[in-house]
Amino acid sequence: MPTPSTSAASDARPAQLFDGETAARRLVRVTPWAGGLQLAGEAELLLARAELRLVSEGGQRTVLGRFDNPDWRLVAEPPLPRGWLKGVARADAVRPRDLRLLAVGLGGAAAVVAMMWLWGGVVLAAAAPLVPDSVTGPLGKGMVAQLVGERACESPAADAALARLTARIGAPRPIRVTVADWPFANAFAGPGGEIVLTRGLIEKASGPDEVAGVLAHEIGHVAHHHPTQALLRYYGVSLLAGSVGGRSAELADVGLALASTREAEREADAHALRALAVADVSTAGLAAFFERQLEGRGAAAEPEDGVQKMLAEVGSWARTHPADAERLAAIRAAGAETGARPAMSGADWAALKAACASRPADRGAEGAD
Repeated sequence: MPTPSTSAASDARPAQLFDGETAARRLVRVTPWAGGLQLAGEAELLLARAELRLVSEGGQRTVLGRFDNPDWRLVAEPPLPRGWLKGVARADAVRPRDLRLLAVGLGGAAAVVAMMWLWGGVVLAAAAPLVPDSVTGPLGKGMVAQLVGERACESPAADAALARLTARIGAPRPIRVTVADWPFANAFAGPGGEIVLTRGLIEKASGPDEVAGVLAHEIGHVAHHHPTQALLRYYGVSLLAGSVGGRSAELADVGLALASTREAEREADAHALRALAVADVSTAGLAAFFERQLEGRGAAAEPEDGVQKMLAEVGSWARTHPADAERLAAIRAAGAETGARPAMSGADWAALKAACASRPADRGAEGAD
């Protein structure tokens, strides 16, 4: 039997454990033992070095995987000492068994790169719908779980209100909307029909029509498979093959590195205007959002937490697009600034604004709203 570590508690390093079977995140503390690593806290495990693989290290964190479970991840921030990882194999170690197969693979990769260089947008648009839900679904859930974590606001009343709003706007596929307890006004769409709205967006909105306009825009990204296109740009054909399913715990980094193209933003805007017209919802709320973005850029309090700073730059709305004024003009030119009825009932709007009310009042470190 392996002998557990007797290291002092001060030697332990904080980490997050993802078991690869659920979206749950377990907080653990890591210490070394003679044969590998020991976990304590919300999970108690002894991990032999031989069963671990080093997915990434350096910078601000260490990411470990397991050979017997491709979806399993241990994410340590700050990174683990290098001495603790001695004998752990690197996940990207290349051990070609057949040089001819390697040459064929390199040739195929070169052809894909050339094709993406010449016809990248067309290829991505055609390939994204081919990626099955069995691939994009877990990727999207993993991304949201990693990005939002414990700051997901749980409110059955708000969920029901969002379901009614989504049904009214219309969606090309089932979507799941998560409200995240962050003060900055933002929203973004992920693969697999995942959409995230922030508390700040709801609190700062002029009314339900504004949230409906933002949601319709994000549904536009889902309808055009823009999140999947972004992942294809990052992972290439391996996403089509479903071979990155085990990397869902790393997708926060991918999401933070990806930005929607200007053409994708125009497509999502056009989808939102059509959807709002069909639903008979005023576009004035969407216009109000852009007006506030243009007028208040740089005036809002900057999030203090590093992850929050990165999250504030993710998604459709937060990045500085020189075309924002152009997009606002297009929304105004579309007309339909008065709808037959508000996007949400008074009760539903109140429920959505209170979505995060049940979360602990731990927002002092987030900066002023």
